[in-house]
Amino acid sequence: MVDFNFLKSIGELEGVEGLVAQYKFKPYYYYVDIQPDVLTKYLLRRLQSQKERMFLAARENKILALINFGYLPWDSKIFDLKMGRVFHIILEEDIREEMLLSLLGLFNDEMKKQGYDFVDISVNTREVKLIHNLLRIGFILMGTSIINSINFTNNDRYLSKTKIVQKDIIFKEIEEVHISDLLKLAENAFIEEGGNINRFYADNRLCNEKVGKLYRKWFENCISGEQADKIFIAEHDKKAVGFIACKIQTTFLNTNKIIGSVPLNAIKKEYRKKGIYKDLLSMALKWFASNGCSNVEIKTQLTTLGAHYVWEDFGGRLVSSEYNFHKWLK
Repeated sequence: MVDFNFLKSIGELEGVEGLVAQYKFKPYYYYVDIQPDVLTKYLLRRLQSQKERMFLAARENKILALINFGYLPWDSKIFDLKMGRVFHIILEEDIREEMLLSLLGLFNDEMKKQGYDFVDISVNTREVKLIHNLLRIGFILMGTSIINSINFTNNDRYLSKTKIVQKDIIFKEIEEVHISDLLKLAENAFIEEGGNINRFYADNRLCNEKVGKLYRKWFENCISGEQADKIFIAEHDKKAVGFIACKIQTTFLNTNKIIGSVPLNAIKKEYRKKGIYKDLLSMALKWFASNGCSNVEIKTQLTTLGAHYVWEDFGGRLVSSEYNFHKWLK
């Protein structure tokens, strides 16, 4: 008999460590120089630290599945909707199809019961069984994101001298005078024609103007230090025309591996395709290297080809990919 339980904490949930240990797609699973037990401890620590989220566990002699989900406060405020996210779905590799479908159905019913309008989830593109069943209960594919990683080991391309590719472009750290211009840039830069539409703009039930406000808030969180440790900008005629935010993302428990990330970056439309982004990234990579990072990564839409080409030019490699799903509950 299968037992399904909603929990506010995994606490002493017996068997959860074994479930997490065998799960292939833990955060940073693609770094082969990190021992599997370190990744297991890291994910367990993240799950155990959750204070405002919920869990749904399925057990049949042992734990077969765990869903970690919760409320998105500033997304909800911006869109005037109750919005939620599934942060993790961790499955036993051989979980039966009917059990998985029952688990997802219970989760769907619980989100409706709690009054959610919307829920999203990103799933590794190799989790075929999970993807098929998300589609069966009404999740809609909104895009594909990839993670591109630059490894500094035996890679000195980031040390190449920054080359000013356009007259009068200055590269520097963000200053107070730039913030107003950059907030407008963050709000408007991601409304694209053609192939670069991200999952928010792809969802026709989300207002484009409010999506812009979401990116503005994201950049405000970078400025505050919540989402970024350093921001570099490109300036032309005393106006900010581009930025790259940098975050020291992870120091792995008792290992020496430090991973940096780029949570947000943008170039003003009329300044694109001039090499400015490449120079900004070069500056950012030098900063990451000086702070002991072994790798730096960025998550972007698969269709954002320009950014991919620049990262590849610095030795970046695609290390993981995810499908982005939305589900409307009302």
